[in-house]
Amino acid sequence: MAIEHNVITDPEIHEPKGVAAAEAGDTYIADGDGSGDWTTRMGWWNYNDLATASAAIPLTLAATDYDMTNDGAGAQTSTTYALPGTTAIWDVATDRFDFTDLDIGDTVEIRIDLLFTTTTVNTAYTVDLEAGIGGSNYTIPLIEAADKKTAGTYGAIRWMGMYIGDANTRDNPARIIASADKTGVTVKVNGWYIRVIKRGM
Repeated sequence: MAIEHNVITDPEIHEPKGVAAAEAGDTYIADGDGSGDWTTRMGWWNYNDLATASAAIPLTLAATDYDMTNDGAGAQTSTTYALPGTTAIWDVATDRFDFTDLDIGDTVEIRIDLLFTTTTVNTAYTVDLEAGIGGSNYTIPLIEAADKKTAGTYGAIRWMGMYIGDANTRDNPARIIASADKTGVTVKVNGWYIRVIKRGM
């Protein structure tokens, strides 16, 4: 008697086994040992800051780096679609990215959304991601010397990608920093969106 494949259940189901318990959108990843697992290979987080909406960050001293804080308390914050098995990719207590649950070879995409207010003409500001903090720190430029000829408020949105290429990047925190070449600049943090793609996808 013929049996239709769609009525076969585990453990008799044809390979790849485990499909009956797999979540929608999961991908079957071979482990190189004759088997594999069903897993989610991508996740994302959005952290919307609340505090700087009413109290912007002052860049008090010229040519000085300041942390861009994000309390994750804004209405647009979402961690619903975070990568399973990964803790918060942004630590709201320390204002640092936390890559420790990732693997070397994973990739990270970050979109930052800031609002700069300048008070003098010809003011330039920069934004960087500093990684490897506490180890061998290094910076990735996000906005290089955005020169604003008139005083005013300017949106600064940048999308950047990076890879977890070594233990230094994975095991040490990262942060967003900003500086300006003149005083009187303030920054509001709308937030950042982060997407992680696991290697092997």
